Amino acid sequence: MKGMYDEAIQEYQKDRSLGEYSSINADALICGTYAFLGKVDEARSILNHVLERSKKGHISKYLLSGVYFTLGETGKAFELNLKEHDRMLFSLTLSPLLDYMRSDPRAKAVLKKMNLDK
Repeated sequence: MKGMYDEAIQEYQKDRSLGEYSSINADALICGTYAFLGKVDEARSILNHVLERSKKGHISKYLLSGVYFTLGETGKAFELNLKEHDRMLFSLTLSPLLDYMRSDPRAKAVLKKMNLDK
C-alpha cells in the first residue's frame, strides 16, 4: 500500500457496493488496515460486525486470518488458515502478505508436513 492507507480504505469502501460477498470482504480489509495502523478499537468493532455477518454469508478465511494476525491473535489465525487440507496453504508459500506468518513455528510444521517447506 506504500503508506496510502486512507486511499486504500476509500477503495475498500467502494467495494461495499458490489454485493454482499464483496462488502463483507471489503469490511475485513478495512478492519485489517485499521488493525495495522494501531486503531484496534475501530478494527475490533468492524471485526465483530464482519463475524456477525459471516454467519449468513461467506468471508474469506485468508482475509480473516490476516486480520487476526494483525490484531496479534495468532492462535485464531492459525485455527482458520492452517488446516492440513486448506486450499489457502499454498498461498502461505508464495504470498508476501503472509511473510509474518511463515516465521511462526506452527506454519513451518504444517508446511513441512505437506512437503511445502522447500
